[in-house]
Amino acid sequence: MPDLRYHVVSLISVFLALAIGVLLGIAMADNGLLDEQLRAQVSDIRADLEGQRARLDEKDERIAELEQRAAGDDAMLAGVSEAVISGRLEGTSVALVLGPYADEGTAEALQDALALSGATLTSVTELEPPAPATGGTSTPEEQYAEEAADVIGPYPVTEGLASAGPEIVVFLGGGNPPPEADEETLNALASAEASMFRVWQGANVRIVGAEASGDGRSQVPQYNDLGVPSVDNADRPAGRAALVLLAAGAAADGAYGTKETASDPFPPVPG
Repeated sequence: MPDLRYHVVSLISVFLALAIGVLLGIAMADNGLLDEQLRAQVSDIRADLEGQRARLDEKDERIAELEQRAAGDDAMLAGVSEAVISGRLEGTSVALVLGPYADEGTAEALQDALALSGATLTSVTELEPPAPATGGTSTPEEQYAEEAADVIGPYPVTEGLASAGPEIVVFLGGGNPPPEADEETLNALASAEASMFRVWQGANVRIVGAEASGDGRSQVPQYNDLGVPSVDNADRPAGRAALVLLAAGAAADGAYGTKETASDPFPPVPG
């Protein structure tokens, strides 16, 4: 908040200078002398300015205390989340699929969380927006159904990845679409994604949906409609812990997190 503080102090100083200038002008017009009343007014203005500065200093100190406390709370929460995640998916194969507008930072954090959980990552797939069907080309639904089949198909042995299909698919959707992504484009994407989820469900692959807390596009309603458990704050330690618990089977459905669409902040923790 220092920028705001100095901005306010600067404004007060400007008004102080203007007020003194006006009073001096009035006094000079009246024989050019400052009378006692003028001096008192100037003194009052100066006292008010000092009071404003003192109050701003107090607010700065309070903000610093709150920031320090919040940092401590975040560190504690991160530690608790790591304890919940650690080894939770040991020996379980997981595929990570990123929607076209998925937040990159959240995607990286999810990979770290899955590694900490002991999961074996079979693949990381970054989806592109589906192309419109023209002539004999496949529809968006068909395009994403093919992508879904590729995700759960067997893979050749690759460094860092498993050679068999996944038991669980973690889908990071949501995101912030660019301005050129109009309503028609987003509707086509939602329909294509739904076809992808159905392919996985038909193969009895567990799905966990996710998005970041600051995403402009939320897919929680879609997850709910398809019976896919989800977290809406995967960018936060608590959200990643919730996601790992859902992947481990803590709940078969439900929306968890901090948005209005969440049914609960956190899924049940197995004993």
